[in-house]
This record gives sequence, C-alpha cells and structure tokens, in this order.
Amino acid sequence: MIFLSHILSSIFILKVLHYASPSEFPVNIYSIALSIFFAILPDVDFFMSDKLHSHRKTLFHAPLSFIILFLAGFLANYLFDLFPFWILYLFIAQAAFHLISDIITARSCGIYVFYPFSEKEYSLFHLEKYYGDFHPMRIASKEYRRFWKHYLKNKILLGFELFVIVAGIISLFA
Repeated sequence: MIFLSHILSSIFILKVLHYASPSEFPVNIYSIALSIFFAILPDVDFFMSDKLHSHRKTLFHAPLSFIILFLAGFLANYLFDLFPFWILYLFIAQAAFHLISDIITARSCGIYVFYPFSEKEYSLFHLEKYYGDFHPMRIASKEYRRFWKHYLKNKILLGFELFVIVAGIISLFA
C-alpha cells in the first residue's frame, strides 16, 4: 500500500474505534499522531532495504513481533499502569490493518506472516519480484516508473487503495 494510504487509513481506523467506543478512544492531536505513527511503523524497514521486493522481510512486517510487543505492553501496563490501555489497542489495530492491507496490495513482495520461522510470502495477488528489483529510494528511476505501471494495472488493488484514501479523507472531516 502506498504511504499516503497508510497515513489516511490510520485516521479512518482511529475514527472507527472512536465511534465504537467514544469514551475509550479520544480523537485529538495526540491520538491522531499516535495513530499515524503506529500505522507507518512497519514501513521502517523500507529505509533499511536494498531492494523494494525484499523490504518486508524483517521483524517490522512480522505479525508475531507486533503480538509480542502488544502482550509485553499489556503486561507492563497492567502491572505498572504506564498509560491508558486504548493506546495498546490502537497500536495493535493499526499494525493489523497495515499488515492486512500490505497482503492485499502486495505486487513485488508479500508479507512474511510467520517470520522468522518461515520465509514464505503471503499476498492476495501473484508476486512478481522483477518489478521490485530496485533500491526503494530511487524514485526517479525507470525501474520505479515500471513498478508503478505494473502496480496500477490491477483494478482490484487500485480500487482498494482508492477506497482507503477516500475513507481516510472523509474521516478527516467526519
């Protein structure tokens, strides 16, 4: 999923949680900033990768690491009352949506669901490594343009991205 979609989806997820439990999930500058941070956290590996098609092969895109962080945070918070529990729930909701949406929108690299125990990639659509065989920071390259041409050919994927973007924009004003 593109970076903008992850940011806008974070606002949408926060608003859904707020409407489901207004007393539990506040909507303010603090919660919005946390929401965005949690939603883009898995993509830290983007900056550590040599190739776009391998940027998700880290603990940042492994569901197990987020489950462990959530459980450790839950236990620490239960014992020491460090922060409101809604922060943990927001964290796990954003991480889960990020990883699920990356499975849906994967084109050149999937999600290593059971990493580090398995290196099998999961994606909704067939992965084509060829299109992600370039450094992710080379945005002015012909390989980058080739990737985006390939990415935008899939109408279901494009529809999902547009839905998330529109839902995020609407949630900004709702």
